[in-house]
Amino acid sequence: MQTELLEACEWDEEELELVMQSTADYLNNYDLNNHGSWHEIRVEFESHLQHEFDKQISDIIINIFELRKNEFIKLTELPEQ
Repeated sequence: MQTELLEACEWDEEELELVMQSTADYLNNYDLNNHGSWHEIRVEFESHLQHEFDKQISDIIINIFELRKNEFIKLTELPEQ
């Protein structure tokens, strides 16, 4: 997935680092207490990404997020819906 993301950044490693850092900052500062489900978090996260990055980059990050869904739900103990 990281190669796919790097390609979406036009092979610019500095751009990739900015994308990864921005995404990490958003998730690290996200307040889980204001949301009740995975679906709500995903919708809000996707909206944020679409405002920050182009569609291709946003889609790749959401795909990664979806692949890690079960781990995220387990760590946060959120319901899926």
